[in-house]
Amino acid sequence: MTVTISHMSTLRSSAVGDWEACGDAFYSRELLYDMMWEDTDLDSKRVCCSPFGGPIAVVRDERQMVVITSGGSVRPIIRTFAASGRLLGSHVWDKGRIIGWGWSASLDLVVVDEQGRVVVLSMHSEKLREFGMGSAAESLGICQAVVFGDGVVVLTGLGPVGRQVWAATSLSSPRPMPLAALPKVAATAGVLEDACIAVLEPHLTASSGLEVLLGTSEGIWMLDDLTCRLQTIPAGSLSHSQGASNAATEAAAVVAASEAVLHLAVSPDGAFIAAYTRDARIHVFSSDLTKHLSEFDTKAEGRPLRLQWCGSDGVAVQWPELLLLVGPFGDHASWPLTGEAVWMVPEVDGLRLVSGTRHEILRRLPQSLSDIFKPGSTSPSAMLWEGRDLYEQRSARADRVLRGMSAEELQSAVAACIEAAGLDLNPSRQKALLRAACFGAAFCPRSGVKQDLSDSLSESQTPSDVSTTSLYTCCSKLRILNALREPRPGMPLTLPQLDVLSLAVVVARLVSYREWLLAFRIAGTLPHHAASRNTLAVMTAPPGAAAPSVPCSQGSAMLPSGTSPREQVLLQWACAKISATSSASLSDMELKDQVSAKLKACPGIHFAPLAAHAQAIGRRRLALKLLDEETSCSLQVPLLLSLRSGLTAPLSSGGLSSAIRSPSGTGAGSGDLASEESDEDGDVQLKALRKAIESGDTDLVYLVLFSIYKSRSLQDFWAIVSSRTLAKNLFLKFCRSREPELLETILTVNNQTVDLAEQQLRRTLSQYTAAYLSRSASESALTKLVSGLSDVAAKYGVSKEHAFQSKAVSEFSLLRREQAKLERETGQHMFVGLSLIDTVRACIRLGHHRQAASLKKQFSISDKRFYWLKILTLCEEKSWEELDMFASERKSPIGWEPFLQLAKKHAAPRDVQSRIIAKMPDNITKAEMFTAIGCTREAAEVAAKIRDSDLFAKIQGLVPATSPAGLAIAQIREKFQASFR
Repeated sequence: MTVTISHMSTLRSSAVGDWEACGDAFYSRELLYDMMWEDTDLDSKRVCCSPFGGPIAVVRDERQMVVITSGGSVRPIIRTFAASGRLLGSHVWDKGRIIGWGWSASLDLVVVDEQGRVVVLSMHSEKLREFGMGSAAESLGICQAVVFGDGVVVLTGLGPVGRQVWAATSLSSPRPMPLAALPKVAATAGVLEDACIAVLEPHLTASSGLEVLLGTSEGIWMLDDLTCRLQTIPAGSLSHSQGASNAATEAAAVVAASEAVLHLAVSPDGAFIAAYTRDARIHVFSSDLTKHLSEFDTKAEGRPLRLQWCGSDGVAVQWPELLLLVGPFGDHASWPLTGEAVWMVPEVDGLRLVSGTRHEILRRLPQSLSDIFKPGSTSPSAMLWEGRDLYEQRSARADRVLRGMSAEELQSAVAACIEAAGLDLNPSRQKALLRAACFGAAFCPRSGVKQDLSDSLSESQTPSDVSTTSLYTCCSKLRILNALREPRPGMPLTLPQLDVLSLAVVVARLVSYREWLLAFRIAGTLPHHAASRNTLAVMTAPPGAAAPSVPCSQGSAMLPSGTSPREQVLLQWACAKISATSSASLSDMELKDQVSAKLKACPGIHFAPLAAHAQAIGRRRLALKLLDEETSCSLQVPLLLSLRSGLTAPLSSGGLSSAIRSPSGTGAGSGDLASEESDEDGDVQLKALRKAIESGDTDLVYLVLFSIYKSRSLQDFWAIVSSRTLAKNLFLKFCRSREPELLETILTVNNQTVDLAEQQLRRTLSQYTAAYLSRSASESALTKLVSGLSDVAAKYGVSKEHAFQSKAVSEFSLLRREQAKLERETGQHMFVGLSLIDTVRACIRLGHHRQAASLKKQFSISDKRFYWLKILTLCEEKSWEELDMFASERKSPIGWEPFLQLAKKHAAPRDVQSRIIAKMPDNITKAEMFTAIGCTREAAEVAAKIRDSDLFAKIQGLVPATSPAGLAIAQIREKFQASFR
């Protein structure tokens, strides 16, 4: 009878075949890659692997005797590979012996030599920068070095004060600083001879500061920038072979052996520290070393090669032929190793194993996978897998399996299959798990939402909606993960690693790998606001570099805000395209067309960063052509000006002061090239000015104006500016407030006499006013003022249309002179700055009537105007005697009504008003005015003189007949009786 084995059964068998039990958990060792590199024997190499599926660096181990073949390099060669073994680059190491190296968080290879020199290389082995670890490291040398996320820690050689620990916590701006000093006994003795170092990064510590662990023969020293403390290792059980006679001696030896630390390792989450001691025990502490959590006796005789964490709940110890894994409760599992060297790389969810031929991952099997594939499992997810298997075999038992599950079990089974698919590394099993999830989701009820399936789902969603959303999310992530695990990118990430790293950082790392298409496609799945996190950077690579090295955790201020992730990837690609050596043979127009064609995928993308990059590598014309595509004037104009100022000398009055030489020194004559560059330079400046004016941004216009002013002669500058109204007005406004002398020079050169007169008038007045306010005005200042005003009047006089301005300035000069004279005579600083009228009134107010009359005569003030001014001033000052005297001097040219009107307004006494009325001619109005102020007798006399009997009778009726006024009026009537007949 032939037994048919289904495809899903085969997949289950293949999954279980890689498992190894460790207590209640299972650990799987799965193949990631068959390494692509050739002739790479790791037995004689030093290997440095980056976490999160990052690149691998390999160099010849100088501590071993190696046969150098014919044609081989004597100097060590650092080669960098992707995790699949694909060669990324190589670098000939020309420094001292390598003491330590490692990968930074931004995927830069950091190498430390014995003299304390730190060299930072990109993942493509291009040298980025170099710095030292301080004078102590240079003089004493380095014996240990550890590279962490964004810094370096070194242990110096033995000096007068012992060994010291120095740290640089930033690779971009390194400032090496010593940590707390070790006790002199420990620092100078042989305690630190074989010390091992581990680092707790600042984001993993409670103090947010760097902490360094030193494993020594005394125990574990913990250092930070201020403190230093020792944590001894507790002794384990005494040797089972000791006798009663020498028990004390062997017990002391066991204690000493337990304190000697050979290896240290910090868990990926920074919560635990593992230590391997000389007595073959593994100790686990809390990160602050205050709690001793567990101890495991390996009973091994030889010293292990390496100690690493497998996730955060297992510790792996490697010997040449054995890999031992110890679980959290003392459970352990082991795997034999072949004769080739194996290097361990800790990950957040497992441990990667790199050898010369294979790249594997050892990890604790997720519970969802264990529930499905464990033999004999009866979990709901395993039943759903079985139901899908039976359905594919067209068996009726599939319906029976589904009916045997409750609604809650079916929902949890679907969620478990989706979770297992995301955690599995085999694409075939992923598809089978997703098919099983889809199979179960079709039978999920439409009510009774299970809220724990997705935290982001609303209460109105049904289990079917939950399954659909989870399936979509899982499929999207699996497509990304499977694409990343291909040998070409060579980035074997798992789902937990992707969640820790984030998609934005993955895109940035792909840009560093120069996997542009995949980075562009994944960037399309990121939300637009992810650009604000600055996880990508468009940076200018140094000339000759193939592409920029992009830190995955830092951004760049070069990109405008709101740039989408896809746009950032395109700009990265374009910068690399411009810098590539293959682009050197292309003309600027061809290269610009190629770049523009690709960038059309993102409408509205900015070309200014590309132009800046092209300028930095010396392709000026390409930068100009790229700037023609830029739509933002605020980005375009400054770059246009930098293209001019960075590559040409300032212009003299005759144009460019010097010619630009050909880079090669051959070919076309330097004079022709200088002329061509000069023409382009003028076009660049005029284009920048035109763009700035079109934008309406006055700051941009000022920026361009100042650039043109510095580079051209004054006459050429004004010829450009004067024809552009906005630019001219802005520059004139600036000159009036900041550079009046410059404005006068411009107006003089261009023969603009009237404008020059206006400017000189403002400057002359402001200078004299400043001198006057500071009480430093003197005859010389007055002379200078008068001279300046005379010059201004002469300039106005050139134009017949400005004859009035010329006369006004002349009179103003005379007025200032008279005001200064008044201040000298009166000793009061109050006249300068007043108008002519105010000056006359001030003289009258102070009683200087002669000076007021003199001003009247000099400035031809009319009698009527002068009378009005003097009457008004005297009335305001209530100088009634002066008013009487002035009224008695001569006949008033304005009549007497103004005298009386202003006197009444300012409440003059009745006798003053009476005397003013008396000077008026006899008429009815005069009689009424007398009556209004209560002078009935005088009013009656006026009525009698004008022989108005009715008015006289009216006035007589206003007072009692027996009063003195009534008797006086009666006498007047008798006197003028004949006139009334």
